[in-house]
Amino acid sequence: MEAGVNQYYQGQPVVTLGLDTYNGSPAAVEVFRSVTGVTFPLLTQGGNYGSQNNGNFRKVVIDPDGIVRYTSAPYELNVQTIRSHVDQWMPLDDPTFTFTVAETLITYTDGFNTYGFHGRLENLLDQERTLNFTLEPIVSPDPNRMYSICTYVGCYPPDSGTVFIPQTYAASQLDTGLIFDIYNLVADPEWGSDTGSIVGNYQLRITIQNPDDPSEVIAYDLYLEQGSSVTPRIVPVPQSQALLRNYPNPFNPETTIEFVVSQPGAVAVNVFNLLGQNVATLVNSPFMSTGTYRANWRAESARGLPLPTGNYLVELNNSGLRAVHKVLLVR
Repeated sequence: MEAGVNQYYQGQPVVTLGLDTYNGSPAAVEVFRSVTGVTFPLLTQGGNYGSQNNGNFRKVVIDPDGIVRYTSAPYELNVQTIRSHVDQWMPLDDPTFTFTVAETLITYTDGFNTYGFHGRLENLLDQERTLNFTLEPIVSPDPNRMYSICTYVGCYPPDSGTVFIPQTYAASQLDTGLIFDIYNLVADPEWGSDTGSIVGNYQLRITIQNPDDPSEVIAYDLYLEQGSSVTPRIVPVPQSQALLRNYPNPFNPETTIEFVVSQPGAVAVNVFNLLGQNVATLVNSPFMSTGTYRANWRAESARGLPLPTGNYLVELNNSGLRAVHKVLLVR
């Protein structure tokens, strides 16, 4: 049974185990760890877990972060049933586009002084489609600084704050003209915009998302660091962090969870310890509109007792689209 599920998800972040195979031997834990690279607490509690279920052992599916994704019914031996549950949280679709950003900084003057990060995108579908671009300032010394996105069609007008562009691509189109610009322009309430020198360190986040499958998203953090010279730095953003992050991290005792609702519908944000136990529910709404939201978490139990130092997992569930983000509590 476990072999059948693992074979189906070969190469994917899934671990399955049958608790009925647990024999109480530390050697069994070591074999499991050596094969999967994961040591999961439930494995060392397998005997107790089975006893609590009156001997009706279950199949358990977990991910490498230690979150229990599915437990089968007693004596459930239907591989298809297990797969259908796992597929709800882990899409196995092939990517429909590629997106990379080069660690080179483009500087030029055509009426404006600009710092630009260069990117490349390819539509892998054999049909026309739209992709959503979002350029968001994470760290900006000037809150009125203006930014812009350039694609194969040209550069869109600069704007302050977050820039959102839906861009249409032809079948199998390659776009090597992507530029994400920091302009020497600042928004001005009277004139619309005015020149302003680009000084200090900036961090932007460029995110490209498939509107037909919001779980398909690629994001990069773009750093412009100005010391004795101007230095660019590109850091890929894990998919979960494109939808879910927190600050500060590490934290004590409170942190702010920022999450993206990419499709309107039900939203839940829960916090788990590394045993897979739910220690807090931050959001549980039957409907939320698309957008970026924030929720504060104070690391306390339901009885108001401080939670211990350690890693915790924040899970966002947006109508079946899930993202997990690890946070660190340091007392």
